[in-house]
Amino acid sequence: MTFIVADNVSKTFLTKHRQKVRAIANASLGIERNEFVCIVGPSGGGKSTLLNIVAGFEKPTQGEVLVDGTVVDGPHPSRTMVFQEFALFPWLSVRGNIAFGLEMKNIDKATCRQRVDRYLQLVGLERFADSFPSELSGGMKQRVAIARALAVQPEMLLMDEPFGALDAYTRETMQEELLRIWQQEPKTVLFVTHSVEEAVILSDTVVVMAGRPGTVRDVIRIDLPRPRRNTDPRFVEIKGRIQAEVRAASGATPNGPSTVARLRA
Repeated sequence: MTFIVADNVSKTFLTKHRQKVRAIANASLGIERNEFVCIVGPSGGGKSTLLNIVAGFEKPTQGEVLVDGTVVDGPHPSRTMVFQEFALFPWLSVRGNIAFGLEMKNIDKATCRQRVDRYLQLVGLERFADSFPSELSGGMKQRVAIARALAVQPEMLLMDEPFGALDAYTRETMQEELLRIWQQEPKTVLFVTHSVEEAVILSDTVVVMAGRPGTVRDVIRIDLPRPRRNTDPRFVEIKGRIQAEVRAASGATPNGPSTVARLRA
């Protein structure tokens, strides 16, 4: 069974002036368990809206999203979100931030400490366990956010431009770190990014969304071995083809049929 299924999903928002804005139109997508999927496309293409529907933060106006055969009708601990803004509690230490979700689930103190220690080690922040967010770099803050999301042991990690606010060097480091963590603890990852290069570096599959309203225009399998180098000729070729797809999709007819394409290494 396909782990995540978005079936003919549409979403219409109502503005404060009571005008209807259609953000997504007839988007369909299937994602396998433990697959790393990146969603790319121009701004306004419905990427974050689809992510929020999968998370259960938004309800579709039409269609449905199923996770492991069950319709998503609200947030669930099995699906955790990592945002671009880190969203850490400034009054809590690194340890306290990672423990927060566990405490909300009433996990006993001994288990909570063991789990926090495990994820501090996984993200390489053992030495900073008692530090506060104001004392951390941007990359370290995002590691805390990832550790906090993983500590509740979700089945799915939803990431909305998580590295968008980082400088180029830190962003590259965090990409490597995320892949290392994902390979050690496989999860289904749905990752929104505006960077085609980041998508090719990270993902098993790249989904191109575009149009106003947005829909799924292309699904591209990345069959390159990891770790991937952006100077590799095949990498450059795939990146160029996806960039061309994004440009073409940006000018596509909004309600036209989706295209499914597979790139094979």
